[in-house]
Order: sequence, then structure tokens, then C-alpha cells
Amino acid sequence: MGGIFKRYSSWVVIMSLVIPLLYTCTPVVSRRVGGEPPDRRTAGEKDFDPLGFEDDTLIVTRGELSREGLPESGETEWGQRKRTGTEGSSPPTVYRVQIFMTKYPELASQKAQEAEAIFREKVHVDFEAPYYRVRVGEFDTVEAGEEFLLQVRQSGYEDAWLVKTTIQEGSR
Repeated sequence: MGGIFKRYSSWVVIMSLVIPLLYTCTPVVSRRVGGEPPDRRTAGEKDFDPLGFEDDTLIVTRGELSREGLPESGETEWGQRKRTGTEGSSPPTVYRVQIFMTKYPELASQKAQEAEAIFREKVHVDFEAPYYRVRVGEFDTVEAGEEFLLQVRQSGYEDAWLVKTTIQEGSR
């Protein structure tokens, strides 16, 4: 009888040590079905709408160049006037070709350096929270912007688009 009690008590001691150890090793966060949890840095990218930015009034989609909402070639616009900086009614607008957008400044700088090696036009990295936008050129007319856009697309940036943007003071 003493042998059975001895065996039983040793199992009780072992189990009293193993069971709490198992409970402390379980994860606190419940496991997700389907693998790894989503990267919270990119959670908003699927809801991103590039047409939702107020300053970008003209975005030309792939394969179509539209003049809708733009002045006729004979009309005068800020981008077609000589910019002296003394005219105070509104800041000048220009047309640029946007080739890349990211949340990460290092990646935007890298893409800008690559673009500088390819194009003769000035490359701009504009930040509008939370995105860094890599844009090439500064054209006063839509025609000049469209012509350069075609060159950019032929250079391998098929998803590039033409953007009408306002030049902020001191950014030139």
C-alpha cells in the first residue's frame, strides 16, 4: 500500500508542476485563422483613393489623355503667365508627372534618385501626409505635360499619370 501511495504522490507532484507551466506558455493573444496578423503599417493602403486628394485636380489614367475641365489652348492660366512672385491672387499651378507614391521617405528618395538618372527634368519629392510623392518635371501647359508623360511611360513607368499641382512658395 505504501508503494501505491508513493507512486500516486509523485504523479501529483509532477502534474502540479507541469500544468501551471503549460498555462504560462500559451499565447495571450488569440491566434488568427489564416496565418500571420496583417501589417498595421499597410492596413490603410487597400482603402487608399488617389482621386481623393484636393490639390490634385487633374489625374490622367492609363491610356487616356482627357482635356475635361482644363482651359482651352488660347486661354490664359497662372501656369502660362510669367511668374514674378508679386502677383498675390493665387499661387501658380504647373503640371507634373507622378511616377511613384509611398509612405516611406527612404523609398521615395531612392526612386527619386533613379528618376534623376533617367530623366533630364527636375525630380520633386512632395510630402502630403501620409504619402511621399515622386513627381518629374514642371510644365506650364497640359500639352507639354502630356508629351513628357508619354516619354515617361515609354521609359518603363507605365502607371505614371499627369498631375496639376500648386507650387508652394519656396518649393522651386
